Amino acid sequence: MYWPEEWSDPEQLSLLHGTPINCLVTEREFPSAFIDRALRLGIEIVLKGTRAEVLWSGTSGAAWKSPAEVLAISDGVWPGVPATREDGGASAGPTGVPWVDSNGWRIRLALAMRPSKPVWIAVGSPKKVGVLRKEDYVLAVADAAAYGGRWVIWLDRELRDGLTQRSGNALDVWRGIVETLRFFEQQSRQQDFRPAATWGVVSDFSGGNEFLSHEILNLMMRRHLPFVILEKSGAATADFEGLLAVVYPDREAPGRALERKLERFIRQGGLLVVNKNYPVPRSPSAGTDPYGRFRIQRLGKGRIAVSVQDLADPYLTVADAHLILSRRHDLFRLYNGGSVYVYLTRGDRAGLTLIQLLNYAARSSANLISLALRDKYRTARFRSLEDPHGKYLELQSVENGWFELHLPPFAVYALIELEG
Repeated sequence: MYWPEEWSDPEQLSLLHGTPINCLVTEREFPSAFIDRALRLGIEIVLKGTRAEVLWSGTSGAAWKSPAEVLAISDGVWPGVPATREDGGASAGPTGVPWVDSNGWRIRLALAMRPSKPVWIAVGSPKKVGVLRKEDYVLAVADAAAYGGRWVIWLDRELRDGLTQRSGNALDVWRGIVETLRFFEQQSRQQDFRPAATWGVVSDFSGGNEFLSHEILNLMMRRHLPFVILEKSGAATADFEGLLAVVYPDREAPGRALERKLERFIRQGGLLVVNKNYPVPRSPSAGTDPYGRFRIQRLGKGRIAVSVQDLADPYLTVADAHLILSRRHDLFRLYNGGSVYVYLTRGDRAGLTLIQLLNYAARSSANLISLALRDKYRTARFRSLEDPHGKYLELQSVENGWFELHLPPFAVYALIELEG
């Protein structure tokens, strides 16, 4: 938690008693009485920028190879549906869904580049400051925790003043933050789950490839394409099991070992989407995609889609790749969930799947949200922050062999535990 600079009374630490919060981040020195009280409560104080164990860095240009124990991502976004119009409304096309700000892809990239190292999301004030509701703070906690990170808790001026005065509304917001932290602490087993994916993204995610590769991850989340992140230097020995398509957006050749790996993946039936300079093996043409932005060649049982021009637009890259593979390979589909993200993971035990849902509007939808699944499961248990004990949902068979769940309302976060 970012500890407010104006809070120097040791008694104010009582706010943390019984909460999961055990580390305070600050940019100032505190009196010895304050430090002694914090230590007695088991609370560590981190003076920002002075501890070698914590690397404060933006996702852009991050020192992924740093030996620091913790990566604190300092260029994260306040999660939610940003108000970009003058009337305070969200930005979206006439038939489109609103844009969503999420730190999910940043956290997943950091965990892929620095396996088993903790990731903090250090987000302060939202760009457009307004009245922050309890649900906005709850979403900030959930957006980080769902993807395996931790939000460095930040309190706006109104909330800080309210907590100082012990106002009922401020204490209610604070309880919402703490209860959400506790909820995710109790879900610690989900950290052992791994992303279920049909897509892989292979890149060095840095330098001249940074913008495109980062935005591809961002937009794949928005398009509900379940993916794994494969750092280029280790991708030649990575596990491609379950993947149907791989996107390699880098301009440089992949190196001989990775090139052979990707060729085997194609010959076994996979789709590879690449930039125009990729060293394509001689193979028969299969025409172009519907918009003529990729030429497609057959290789063994699979295909390689080569961009006609340099890949530059991440939105078109992701949309075209999805179209070339075909939506019939989707693992799931979401209906009436315009501001909802879905993160699907699987445990080590066969048949156990966890689907996390984050509602970035931070309020219950007025419409019934449905989730369609390609695979059949025996049971589906739905839990949310409003109903942590949960209930079992009926898996309804629908056309084309799919199964559908009708989801109860939830404001910010819910999860579905699937077995079978």
